[in-house]
Amino acid sequence: MFLINKNQAIICENNHRSELPEHQLFLTIPDNELSFVEWLNQLENEKKLFSGDNNLFCETCGQRSDSEIVTERIETHEILAFYNGKSKNLIENAPNSVSLGENQYEIFGIIVYSGRHYIAYTKEEGIWNEYNDNEVTANKHPNPNNSYMLFYKKTYN
Repeated sequence: MFLINKNQAIICENNHRSELPEHQLFLTIPDNELSFVEWLNQLENEKKLFSGDNNLFCETCGQRSDSEIVTERIETHEILAFYNGKSKNLIENAPNSVSLGENQYEIFGIIVYSGRHYIAYTKEEGIWNEYNDNEVTANKHPNPNNSYMLFYKKTYN
């Protein structure tokens, strides 16, 4: 995933664009009233203010300055994986498809964690399979609610 950020130093009003290429970009899913889709939509145009002890160095004027960073665009890979951690199942009402920028993604994998036990679901050629220890069950459509890991694949129409 690539984030294209614009950093504007408030003191000199200089703009600096940066591209942050990451194969693993760790983003915190907020523990509030936002749905998973609303959170994804907020990734673009997100503004962060860095001030006081957290101010940033401006490469143009050579001074530290309060700065605002705006995520202007997100460019993504073929596969998106959203990891939620096993302490909480925060991903609720996960959609079957998501849009990020101009890209559309369809869910193809889900992992559910429940008290020291993992159950994995994969979708191949439109058919869901459940992997539960040594048992594989075909045509078992998962409930993506309360998943702790989701996998999406880019679709091409």
